[in-house]
Amino acid sequence: MEKIVVDNLRKRTKHFVLDGINFTVHSGEIFAVVGIAESGKEMLVKTLQKLGFKSAGKVEINRRDVGTCVADQVFYPNASVWGTLKDSLRLNNQVATRREMKNILNLVGLKSKSRTAIKKLTPNRITRLKIAAAIVGTPGILILDDPFANLGEFESREIRVILKTLADKFDTAILLTARDFHGIEEIFDTVAIIEAGQIVRVETYNNLARLNAKYAKTCITTPSPNLAAKLITEEFGYPANIFEATDVIVDAHPDNSQAIYDFLVKKEIQVTSVTRVNKSIANLFDTLRSQRYGGVTS
Repeated sequence: MEKIVVDNLRKRTKHFVLDGINFTVHSGEIFAVVGIAESGKEMLVKTLQKLGFKSAGKVEINRRDVGTCVADQVFYPNASVWGTLKDSLRLNNQVATRREMKNILNLVGLKSKSRTAIKKLTPNRITRLKIAAAIVGTPGILILDDPFANLGEFESREIRVILKTLADKFDTAILLTARDFHGIEEIFDTVAIIEAGQIVRVETYNNLARLNAKYAKTCITTPSPNLAAKLITEEFGYPANIFEATDVIVDAHPDNSQAIYDFLVKKEIQVTSVTRVNKSIANLFDTLRSQRYGGVTS
C-alpha cells in the first residue's frame, strides 16, 4: 500500500530550489534519501511535514498517522523526558499505555532518564529522545531526518534494528535521510541520491545487489603475493594489487579464477585459496554516483 506519494514536488526559496521530486514509499518499506550537506534533504523532510510549504506538485500522506524527527527539533528545556514523550503522543495523535512508553524509552536507552530534564541531556541522548518521540504510539509512517546524528556505531546499530523491526513487524512506512550510504546499508529497501535539490538516482536494494555481481573480483591468497601479482598482470593483463600480507586482489571476474589458478600452479606458485570479492553495496552506489559525475563524488 502506498503511504507517501510525492509527485513533481517543487519548493523555491531565496537561496534554494527543490526541483521535480518524485517517489513513493509503501507500507513496510524503508526509503532512504542520501545526500551531502545542503543537498536538499532537510528541506525535503520539512516540506513533507508541512513545516515548509511546497511551491508546486503533490504530496499524499496521512498526516494523522505520522511520527517525525527533524535535525533542528527543539524540546522544552525544563520538561522531563517522560513529559516530552507524552507531549509527542498528543501532538502526533497517537495513543500508548504507560508500559508501552516505558518500553520505548528502554529501547532507546533512556529508561533511567525518564525524570531527567531535557536541558540536562547530552546531544547523544537528545537524538535518542527524538527517535523515541517519533516512534511512540507506533505510527504507520515515520519521517526521520538524519536519525543517526550524534550516535556512535553501536547506538546507530541499535536504532537500525528498531527501525527494521517496525518496518517488518508493524508494516511501518519509513522515510529517512542520511549523510552517507554506510549508515543505512543494512536496512534500506530503496535508496535515493539527492543532489542540489534533485533526486538524481533511485535504486532498490535488490537491484543494487544484482548490479554488484558485475563488480566482483578475484582474491588469490598466496605466500608469494608480489610475484603472483606480477605474473598475473603479465600473462592476463589484469590489474592486480597486494592486500594485507598474502592476498592479491585481481581485477578479474571470478569466472576467470580457474584459469588464473591453473596458471599460477603451472608457474609453481603456491596458492592457498581463491575466493570471490564483492564491493559493499555502499561502495557500489558510490561507483554509480561517480559515473554520473564523471568520477567526482565529493
